[in-house]
Amino acid sequence: MEGKLPDSPPPAPWQITWPYGYPQAVDSAGSVAAPLLAGFSVTLLGIAIASSTDMRWANEAMAVLATAAAVLLFAVQAAFNAKRWMVTPADLLAWWPRPEVEPGMEQLHVWQAQHKKEHDKWAAWFRWSYNFGLILLLLGVAVCLVPPPVGTNSSRWLACGIAGGTALAEAGWVLLSWRAERRATKKARDGD
Repeated sequence: MEGKLPDSPPPAPWQITWPYGYPQAVDSAGSVAAPLLAGFSVTLLGIAIASSTDMRWANEAMAVLATAAAVLLFAVQAAFNAKRWMVTPADLLAWWPRPEVEPGMEQLHVWQAQHKKEHDKWAAWFRWSYNFGLILLLLGVAVCLVPPPVGTNSSRWLACGIAGGTALAEAGWVLLSWRAERRATKKARDGD
């Protein structure tokens, strides 16, 4: 029917990242924080191996720390892959200054959407592995700090409790952030 408005607006030509600074946050955390935390996990693992007689649960601590290091190294790789796929409309327009000639604006929109989809996939893998690796690292620190069964050391128990509590707080923070982001994304998508 002529003159009838479409039921839904056409898709935006450029795919927008939400929140706007998310690609930069992934790049920063993946190139600075994750490698440092992975290195710290490996260092603490070495200390746990050398000091295993002073630990109550040395083998368990080593397993948790080795897993934390592996997961954090995966986070570094995921951030690298996310960075490979990050392209902005400005990047495309700089590379193709005359899109009306070749390859065409529609093709630039398609390429940018494909790149955003891949970036978002790898960024999600980064976020999952970074958060999980950090929680494992904190748990590994807590397990390392459990004093041996001989004698009591209230300061060491306090340090163990602080590390374990921090791991629980981080897990809670991750869950709350995830829920808040889902609500904000839904709100932005619904236009509220």
